[in-house]
Amino acid sequence: MYHIRLNCSRSRLELRRPTATNFIANFDEDKAISFSRKQTSWESLRRDLDLIGYPVNMYERWMDDGRIHETENGVYSEVNPAFRALCYRHVFDTDCGTGSWDDISGYCPFDVHLMVAGIGTVCDEESITDMKRILPDLRVKIYPEAGHSIHSSCRGEFVADLESIINEAERGNCKL
Repeated sequence: MYHIRLNCSRSRLELRRPTATNFIANFDEDKAISFSRKQTSWESLRRDLDLIGYPVNMYERWMDDGRIHETENGVYSEVNPAFRALCYRHVFDTDCGTGSWDDISGYCPFDVHLMVAGIGTVCDEESITDMKRILPDLRVKIYPEAGHSIHSSCRGEFVADLESIINEAERGNCKL
């Protein structure tokens, strides 16, 4: 089995934009990490998300698209603020992703599939073009009707595609 180590050294950590222009400047990482995804009410959930620093329009969108929903015992958030905190620190405000793509561009021993949401995606046409330039064999699938959580908003098509990728790998129809 091949293992590729993707590096994101401190020398590569460059902010793409000033933190002051981003709501992340008010993001309370400690509150995000201690956030309970199981809440007793919508009010408690809103209060905790406000305390973390999320803009109201952001978490209301999560409610509208079902990523935060009612349960028998209250409200549950499929959105994980602790995970998002790590993303903010290590991905969103850095160019580490670009460096990682560059690291694997010389030789990538496996097929790479990129699944892109059509609604609210952070993966725009320019970034897809850049990724295809680095990995010309990149397989891109855009789900026009899917939101950020493709596996939730376009479940049937996503699962079918994932099964196809797995079956292709099992048949040996990949670069390994």
